[in-house]
Amino acid sequence: MDRLASTIIAQEEGVTMATHAKYDRSWNLWCKFLSRIPTKDKYLSEFTQNQRNTIIAVFVDTVKNGEFTRNKSTVKGTTAREAADHVSKIIESCGWPDPRLNISGKTCIQITRQGKAYKDEDGPTKHQKALPPEVYRWWLRHAEHPREKARAHLLAGALFFAMRSCEYSKTPHEEQKTKPIRPMDITFRIGAEVISHKSQRKYIAENVEIIFRIQKNGVIEDQILQWHTNDKELCPVKHWATTIDRLRSYPKYNDKWPVYYFFDKTTNKPSSITSREIAIDIKAAVDAIGPKTLGFTSHDVGTHSNRAGFAMMMYLSGRPVYTIMLLGRWLSDAFLRYIEKQIKEFSKGASEKMLLHNTFYNLPVRPWTETDTANSHSAGHYHRPIRRQIFGPG
Repeated sequence: MDRLASTIIAQEEGVTMATHAKYDRSWNLWCKFLSRIPTKDKYLSEFTQNQRNTIIAVFVDTVKNGEFTRNKSTVKGTTAREAADHVSKIIESCGWPDPRLNISGKTCIQITRQGKAYKDEDGPTKHQKALPPEVYRWWLRHAEHPREKARAHLLAGALFFAMRSCEYSKTPHEEQKTKPIRPMDITFRIGAEVISHKSQRKYIAENVEIIFRIQKNGVIEDQILQWHTNDKELCPVKHWATTIDRLRSYPKYNDKWPVYYFFDKTTNKPSSITSREIAIDIKAAVDAIGPKTLGFTSHDVGTHSNRAGFAMMMYLSGRPVYTIMLLGRWLSDAFLRYIEKQIKEFSKGASEKMLLHNTFYNLPVRPWTETDTANSHSAGHYHRPIRRQIFGPG
């Protein structure tokens, strides 16, 4: 029993509070839906697998049509499908068959067809635009007050490590899987020498390394290193050295504080720099620079634009895909959705490089023979039908 109890505890700890809340909301919708059938069999144990498939498909459609929303407005198909996924996982975890699967163990045809139809109806997913270096430069130049400067250096420092907003700013979620960066996670080096956070030599360090304790993708203790740049404004070493000095200047400094900790010296009150503040800063910079320069407005950006900016800058610099994945901490090529094909620099030089080889020879599947070329025709042979169609016979 002790082993069983520890297993259950481990399973619970593997899911964040935010995820639990999503599952709870979906289960509440499920209970409301079942009251309409009506049935008290929440786990569909008394139904056949085909009946389960039909019921879960109807549930998805009911959620999609907004029958559980206050104003009865429709929701996205992905949202409805997510609710069904949550319910199905709860049912399966209780020992009953997954209602989404058919007797062959594959996703049933009803759910598959619904998914395709909803995808067409929802339209393409709108991703936040990638931020170019100019946006970060603008905010670094225009930040005036201590809190503004703190945010500017956090955002610029986060860029070089493709940080998620919850890693360098306070998010609304009380508990998350991803842990924020702390001063103790940041290391400066010159050669093999580790530079103390107390030393001003950290500003001339060759590189800065950050350890990401626990991430959204489940990777633990991921070490990412970025090097000092010669740029006067954007340098990962300088941004994180500035952030360390800011934190160290606060009373009762603790190297376990999150980097978004802020102490207002005029009111003597501590607080947290929030992701909402970061989002407002990004939008303010974008509005100030304008769509004529950037090609997008503040409605197109948010905190996700930081990771998108990292991916875009790395790609345009010619870095290979595996390098972008490693430094950006992507376990797959999911980062490719951040690469904006609409950016004019994306295809720069492509048309010219397409013409590097005037011709290319296709290896035949078998050696050529005289028979293969005996029935060849001149170009005029193929043009005759076209001429007749346009000018008539003669």
